[in-house]
Amino acid sequence: MSWSTGFRQKLLSPTPGAPIFLVRPVVFGDSPSSQLAIASHDVFGMTDLIAADALGRPVVSIVGQEVNTQTWTSVVGAFSFDIRGPVGMVLASWVRGLPLELMMGFAGWTEDRYQRISFGMLKGLRRSGLAEQYTVECWDIVAGLESRMSMTTAQAQLFYGVSAATTVKAGNDYAAGNSSLHVTSPTGFERQNGGTYLMKVTPDSGDDFYLTATGLTVDQFTGAAGGALGTTDGDAAAGNAVTEMAYLKGNPADIYRRMLTSTGTAAANGSFDVYPKSWGYGIPHDMIDPDIARVKSVALGASLVYHWWTTEGVANGFSWIQDRLSNAGIWPCIHEGQLSLRAGQNPNASTLWHSGITINDDDVVSLIEHDLWDTEHAIEYSQLSVPNLSGLKNSTVEAKSSLPSQPWTTLNGTTAFLPTPNWWNTNEATDVTDRLSAWYTRVPERIGVRCRGWRLMGLVPGDIIDVDLPLLVTTKRDRNGFRATTGRAMVTQVSPSMVEPITDIAFKMLPDYAGQ
Repeated sequence: MSWSTGFRQKLLSPTPGAPIFLVRPVVFGDSPSSQLAIASHDVFGMTDLIAADALGRPVVSIVGQEVNTQTWTSVVGAFSFDIRGPVGMVLASWVRGLPLELMMGFAGWTEDRYQRISFGMLKGLRRSGLAEQYTVECWDIVAGLESRMSMTTAQAQLFYGVSAATTVKAGNDYAAGNSSLHVTSPTGFERQNGGTYLMKVTPDSGDDFYLTATGLTVDQFTGAAGGALGTTDGDAAAGNAVTEMAYLKGNPADIYRRMLTSTGTAAANGSFDVYPKSWGYGIPHDMIDPDIARVKSVALGASLVYHWWTTEGVANGFSWIQDRLSNAGIWPCIHEGQLSLRAGQNPNASTLWHSGITINDDDVVSLIEHDLWDTEHAIEYSQLSVPNLSGLKNSTVEAKSSLPSQPWTTLNGTTAFLPTPNWWNTNEATDVTDRLSAWYTRVPERIGVRCRGWRLMGLVPGDIIDVDLPLLVTTKRDRNGFRATTGRAMVTQVSPSMVEPITDIAFKMLPDYAGQ
């Protein structure tokens, strides 16, 4: 669930009061489980193990995720909290990898009013010095997508169930162009609920080819179409191998939500629970951010269709997902304690998804850094090219304002966009070019500010904000010299201090025009 109105009002207050924190295990699927919840204060019958500093403030820390605006990969975030010894109760109940939620509330609140501000997995327990005090370190749950949330060894890998194999049935050879494929046994072949089967066929001679099918009757795949995924349809004789492939097709925001929630039982965990069990994580649907729908419809566009596939289990699920999303400037994130998604946008574009937030001089306590030429952008390019089925989708050639420079750079979309004439992807390539080209043809400034209060702690990397800081910061965004920092920016990192109401924000601002 997104944060409540009452919680948001507290964050908006310049004097919200001392927070109270709860850390509670989250149990789902075959993940590690525990009944031990702890707190920073004596509330709700929980053990108040969370330690305080010399001023009595709970020692709780959040390090925000940071996105790279060239590779569109991210350094995942983390949270930690100190606990008082002895730690026997924790060691007896918690194990590494246990899903934990960090909840925040205030004095006088009932437990149901507390809001999740972070969601992660137990990473480590560390002691420094002689004091009987330990730091509990947790990854964001995004990093936890490396493996499925299962303590069953055989089910740890994403797509662990993609292993079915059979042969073309005797007396039922397949000829190129046939609309059905008869197999010896279809046992184990899986697809999205109501979706399309995908399989690899290995003929006696010639190259393997991929085949899709829309139905299965006893031993016959129906609605078959050979030559999928850029392969060439061929003939296959009795006894030729037919191998299962996982096939994920749709808008990237939808594919992501399906993977997060799917349990293998259609709709058991919300409307996006449509994949076989081994294709998903089974994360409770109420821990998925509803804002993903707006990312899909506004930042990306609802009509985009991506095609992902694999022939085997994946050792690192997070890397597999990130590799496919980053090619299109998209990344997983945590927003308001829920799994979410963001996409790179040009802050100066006329149409975009805006957070509705403005940072002004009243917010800022101090300037942390101001990098006039963002060091992540080592080269300035004149043009961005994105592969598509018609060749390359090229952005407008832009003038250069710095060195080193190169005529163009290319984003490789082949793992995210289907490289085959069967499915045209000009629409997808155009979307990427429109959203991302300015991040390659112009060198942004990177600005970090420390802001008072927790008003901004709900922002995440990728959110577009308005910046109005005429008193504190000047920029190079004018040909005639420096000018006040005003305009739009894209957030790249948010790290709130939970010891006192302060939030550090890093954002990037693009020049208004080429050569600026």
